[in-house]
This record gives sequence, C-alpha cells and structure tokens, in this order.
Amino acid sequence: MVDVNIRGGLGNQVLEYLCALHDHKEIENINVGVGSTPLDWVKKVWIDKVLVLDSKVNAIDNMSKYTLWQDKNNFKKFTKEFMKPQLLTRSVKPTDEIIVHIRGSDRRFASLFDFGVMVNSIADQYPDKKILFMGEDEKFISRVQDATRVGENVTSDPVTDWFRLIACKEIYGAFSSFTLSAMLFDPNKKYVVLDQKSNNGPVKLDSFYYDCVQELFNGLLTNAYWFSILNRELKTERLAS
Repeated sequence: MVDVNIRGGLGNQVLEYLCALHDHKEIENINVGVGSTPLDWVKKVWIDKVLVLDSKVNAIDNMSKYTLWQDKNNFKKFTKEFMKPQLLTRSVKPTDEIIVHIRGSDRRFASLFDFGVMVNSIADQYPDKKILFMGEDEKFISRVQDATRVGENVTSDPVTDWFRLIACKEIYGAFSSFTLSAMLFDPNKKYVVLDQKSNNGPVKLDSFYYDCVQELFNGLLTNAYWFSILNRELKTERLAS
C-alpha cells in the first residue's frame, strides 16, 4: 500500500485521487495539501465528503499533489469500467436541470461576454426552460444574470453543488475541474465547455489543459462538446483540433 498526495478544490481532489487509485489500487494514506494558499476552498479536505474511501485522510501543510496534470494520457485512465457509482457517499437521483457553472475569482478564464454568448444560446435553445447558475463568485454570477436577464442562482455549498451537477441533465461552463470531476459519474450527460479561443477572461490557461479535457471528450464523455463564441455554436465533431 502507498501514500499519495493530492491538493486543490473539491473537483481537483477527486480527479487526483481517482488517478492515484487507478495507478496504485490500494492506498493507505491520502494526504491533502491545504497549506500556502489564500483560497478557502483549497484549504479544506473535500475528498471524504463525496467519495467512499478505504484510506485514512490527512490534512497536511504543504502543496504536494499527484501527477495527474503532468500527462494528458492520465485522462485515458477514466473509463466506464473504472468509474463506479458506489464510490459516491450519496445516492443520486437524475433531474432535468440545466446548469451553467460560472467560475470566477481566481480562475476567471471566461469573460462576462463569453458567458453571455453561451447563456443566450442556451436560452434560445430552451426558451421555456429555467437556466440555473452555480459558482463560487456570487458577484460575477449576478453580472451574468444582469447581462442576460435569465436564470436563477442556485449555489449552495461545494458538496451539495457537486452532487447536483451529477444529477442534472446538462452542464455548461468554462474549463473547470469541478464540473469535469462530476461528469465522470454520469459520462453520458450533455457537457458543453467554452473552447480555448472563447475564454477571454483575465486568467489565461495553457492549451495543454484543454488537451487533457479533449482526452476525456475522445473517450469516457460520450456527449461532450466545445462551444465557440465566434460562430455561437457547438463544435459537434468529437475530435476537435
């Protein structure tokens, strides 16, 4: 049995742990790095709140993490055979909700305009459907609501929000390990992510991370698409360049 180090918010803790579990099968200690960060949601241990574990979980004051984001091939490890609902601490009842996850604060990859184009496109597609917003940046969500004049903010605590994402019918948003980790437990739901050229926010993300997501689009996630604000449509080809 081995010890593994993970860190980050809820979504990243889940992704790193699952990658480590695939690699080692038996893990004695899960060490969650909660040090050297001003971000409240990275200072907490989330993994044991959402996944059933056979390992001891320890909060440690460092920044050590697993090697998930060092090789895009790691994302090929998430297969239907590997992902099992019994890993979850809660049972999930499917809903018909459409949720837009709006990441702001330290990871505002998409601008107000980017989200506005995406949300308006969803509203045009589902004129009689209420669009739900979720995210940790309440002020930015309010700005999106004011700009689009649609939607309801249903943000709760991270654990409740994460399980709500698993249960919902469709997820939209920018790059986010929070939504990506939820998708692993219902890989057939519709998942739409702003492509790299459609992320014009103040925080820039290297193309490598989009390549990692593409590996999941090519494999486990059977109904996932990139969204382009340039032509306001989904890139429906499964193998995006």
